[in-house]
Amino acid sequence: IHSVGKGNPLPDAQPFYHPYAYIHEMEQAYQIADVILSRSGAGTCAELEALGIPALLVPLQIGNGEQVQNATLLAERGLATVISQDELTPEQLITQVLALSLKPLTPTKREKSAASLMNFADSRTRTPTSWAS
Repeated sequence: IHSVGKGNPLPDAQPFYHPYAYIHEMEQAYQIADVILSRSGAGTCAELEALGIPALLVPLQIGNGEQVQNATLLAERGLATVISQDELTPEQLITQVLALSLKPLTPTKREKSAASLMNFADSRTRTPTSWAS
């Protein structure tokens, strides 16, 4: 599934490739995803952290570097691999996505991420992640 963004040309669908201008029910896309390839905006990173889905992040080099900061934080937590736009080639894309998809599933990462969001008992001492935006 590929969300190309509103206003961008929509490529032809192929076997195992389904482009959409926009995905309205993102939770459904996440539910069937084995790997996520994405930019690293604050909203996306918060969702990826909560779900624990393996991700390859390609941060936009804009603003104050907030997307790089967000991607780096997820990578440090073992939830993402980061590659710069300049380093991204078709070969690198295939290599990285295959590596993430072939990695043994670690549901404990997802469980821990979800549990940390749901653990209200220690909410006075827990500091939520502050995503740069």
